[in-house]
Amino acid sequence: MKLIHWSSLIHEPETSIIDELQPYIHNIFDKPYYSAFTENFSSFILINQISKIYLCGVETDSCIFKTAIDSFERGIEPVIIEDACFSAGGQQAHDAGIFLLKRNIGKNQIQMSNQILEKIS
Repeated sequence: MKLIHWSSLIHEPETSIIDELQPYIHNIFDKPYYSAFTENFSSFILINQISKIYLCGVETDSCIFKTAIDSFERGIEPVIIEDACFSAGGQQAHDAGIFLLKRNIGKNQIQMSNQILEKIS
């Protein structure tokens, strides 16, 4: 992120973990670049035989996009929670990321949070 001078979401309080996620804090991985597929994260996925990941977060058009593509190329099914994603570049950047994700990993991989909650409840 040095080349684009990214300086957000690096320190507290922007990186604070909400109370509801505290039990899972040992499953949080730092990522110094767009994709979440760092060496530690990739090892965790492999060791735990994870075959599907749900993605949400900041920068639909870069970080979510890159992680979803990397997941797809590794044979791990990515599901993007569209209404839980955001782009600092605005709605147009978010929509562009979603458009390209639908083309590259399949439109059924893009879901809304209520669809996912219905499946797991």
